[in-house]
Amino acid sequence: MNAPKSIVYITRDVERAVGLLGEHTPSRSAGHPSGGGDLLVVTNVSPLAEAMAQKYGKQVITVPRSRDRSRPVPTVDLLQNDFVQEKIQELSQDKKPHILVFKTSPQIESECERLGWKLLNPPYEAGTVLEEKIIQWRWLQTIVGAYCNTPLRAEWQLPQTWTGQLKIRSYKELLSDLGSQPIVQFNRGHTGLGTFRFESEKQWEELQKKFPKREVKVSRWYEGEAYTVNAIVVRNNELGMRNQVGANGRSPVRIGSISKQLTGIPGCTDNPYATVGNDWSEGAKLPDEMKNKICSCARTIGSTLGERGYRGMFGIDVIATSEGRVVLIEINPRQPASATMESQLQKERGEGSMMEWHVRALLGNEELGITNNVPKSVNGFQLFFRNVENHPVRLKDEFTPGRYKISEQGIEFVEKAISVVEIQKGEVFAFSVSKNETVKPGGELLRIQAKNDMIHTLGDNCEKTIRAIHRQIELA
Repeated sequence: MNAPKSIVYITRDVERAVGLLGEHTPSRSAGHPSGGGDLLVVTNVSPLAEAMAQKYGKQVITVPRSRDRSRPVPTVDLLQNDFVQEKIQELSQDKKPHILVFKTSPQIESECERLGWKLLNPPYEAGTVLEEKIIQWRWLQTIVGAYCNTPLRAEWQLPQTWTGQLKIRSYKELLSDLGSQPIVQFNRGHTGLGTFRFESEKQWEELQKKFPKREVKVSRWYEGEAYTVNAIVVRNNELGMRNQVGANGRSPVRIGSISKQLTGIPGCTDNPYATVGNDWSEGAKLPDEMKNKICSCARTIGSTLGERGYRGMFGIDVIATSEGRVVLIEINPRQPASATMESQLQKERGEGSMMEWHVRALLGNEELGITNNVPKSVNGFQLFFRNVENHPVRLKDEFTPGRYKISEQGIEFVEKAISVVEIQKGEVFAFSVSKNETVKPGGELLRIQAKNDMIHTLGDNCEKTIRAIHRQIELA
């Protein structure tokens, strides 16, 4: 049996680690994902980080910002911080520290190698590089191209798409190939902030004039609802067979709970294509046939990622059309942002969580379960309130991390808390950025989470409640 490992999770946003530092995950236990070793979280100072540090003590290290910084420092900067390095060496006690990050990069990999530390995340070239839209699209084409005459093709599909420099195609040519009002994505972008739907030839020509040589991905618009599911590549796929199980009956991919992707909600954002949350309660309502198609897609993507040497968590975004088709929109080859809350909801039910399985997979613990069945559903949702101004802003007052009651005025503070599992019936968990933090346009200001669906939590007129909460966000 391997000796317990000490893991240091370095993250710019402490919320990404809540799923590991939960009520049911003590620092030293046989059931802990580190195998009984220590878990240390290193993060930027924030209202939620300070609250977690008060509860978990030395397990959470907050790094104050320097005077010239008004935003949280990136992960690689935390990694290079002298104070952080001293604390990690102290924890490791002359053993090689095991480092975990939300998303790796060539800079993070180089720094860990220089320090002699083991980075648990899969190599950048195995997964994270695929976050670039053009590279990802070309990779996905090789998957579907190899299996276009199999039943897999009937279960899910890729959108009709064109990629290339903006100057190459006219708007009329695009309409002829892809239909009216296609979706345009820049090579890099996330949470819908690099996504546009064009409604006129003038819009296209203006973009061509501004960025003639920029490569874009242009896809057909599909009517339907967007869903996301998180999954884990438990081990590298030595089978070379997608959507299959090994001789021991174990799948190389474990699937989480499907959630509806909340997009463009007024009061949360002014961008109709910006992601503003997830609703697992709505995902649970999908017909089993649709759930099976989405899970089949996730298993195929996960198995093929495994062939690249990838392990750990990833996510997929799909459109479920009114005709019953599943169209794969994109993949996120890293820990998805929704995994933390999903893990909390799973742990409250006494189940293993996505975050725990993620760490175990990265440590090489392959006896994880192992099923090709439709995953159990969890009940809950979360909403992000973004900066809708066209300039950076700061909050006038912070929202203390805690339990909040829903009222006609929005949300009313009840008691301090650090996670959604602590709330009572009719409450939400809420927390904001620091009032000292400068938030760029589209950035997150406030987040609310609940253990029920939106209507039962926010009332029949959800939009009215959301707008009331939006009005509570006062800017300095």
